[in-house]
Amino acid sequence: MARQIIFIISVILTLGIFSWTILRYYSWFKFTKPFPIKDYGRRFKMMMEVAFGQTKIFRFPFVGLMHALVFWGFCVILIGSIEMIIDGIFNTDKILGGLGIFYDIITASGDIKTGIVTGEDRLLFRYVSPYSIFDVITKLLEYSNNLEDIA
Repeated sequence: MARQIIFIISVILTLGIFSWTILRYYSWFKFTKPFPIKDYGRRFKMMMEVAFGQTKIFRFPFVGLMHALVFWGFCVILIGSIEMIIDGIFNTDKILGGLGIFYDIITASGDIKTGIVTGEDRLLFRYVSPYSIFDVITKLLEYSNNLEDIA
């Protein structure tokens, strides 16, 4: 029970900080000129196509596919995060499991996407980059050590 209380307090604190940030953005948007929207339905449809369908980015096939996979991966992470919050508050396990095959597809797509991204990285460092992944990590560590020396 104490874990749930601590979790609920941290969720409330997080939502409070998020709300404060949204209010700051809203106050900045109040400085803009009003933009009349004539057809809300058409505009919403276009927004959904561009945002979730990723239609504009698919003009560049390879880059578009990689970008869409990353975007849809973040959507899967969002659903998983929502499930973890619900499970944490109500002390349940896999509360969204009741969605049936949809839940299975979402969780499997997260695993598949992880494999695809790992494979992309291996291909990039094996066939495209003149460096191995270990060379890159070594250089990054050397660079971070140099930054510590400067500071």
